Amino acid sequence: MKLDKDLYRQARQSYQEWNRAELNARVHNAGSLTAQQAWKQYAGLWELCMKIAPQPSQQQRFERVADLQRYYQRMQKIEAWRQENGKVT
Repeated sequence: MKLDKDLYRQARQSYQEWNRAELNARVHNAGSLTAQQAWKQYAGLWELCMKIAPQPSQQQRFERVADLQRYYQRMQKIEAWRQENGKVT
């Protein structure tokens, strides 16, 4: 599949213009949002990111669980050493 270079350039230019306009709006409106409005914007952004984020594969989930188990085992060893030696790490 061949990429249409002109279409790609137009899309990139539009995206850059949109980013500049968004930044200008943020600078212009800085400090004008209430805490509740800012929180709603943050929560909306978080929901969007969770919807479009790629889901980890089953292998990645297994690796994550194994990493967490290793971490907690090491922390238990450190805590046991600290209690045995009476020192704060």
